Amino acid sequence: ITEDRPGEYIAWRAAEGSDIDHDGWIEFRDNPFGRGTEVRLFISYDPPAGAIGKVVAKVMQREPRVQARRELRRFKQLMETGEISTSKAPDAAPRASRHL
Repeated sequence: ITEDRPGEYIAWRAAEGSDIDHDGWIEFRDNPFGRGTEVRLFISYDPPAGAIGKVVAKVMQREPRVQARRELRRFKQLMETGEISTSKAPDAAPRASRHL
């Protein structure tokens, strides 16, 4: 962590020798209309294998922007509802036999 202002801003840089060289920051601000917190995120990275690695990451949905958006959405759900919704249908209960 290169900068930390609690409740406002966190900046970081990957440790030397990390698998992926990256840095970024996240900022938290009160919504101007009093409806929660706005979150802004910036990530910069050098993918392994250069441009080819970036294309592969994008195709595999492993690109930091895609992952960050997905994780921020999950975090928002967790903070607002206390749980993370899934699209998986619950196991169906066995149906009772019908007798005519």
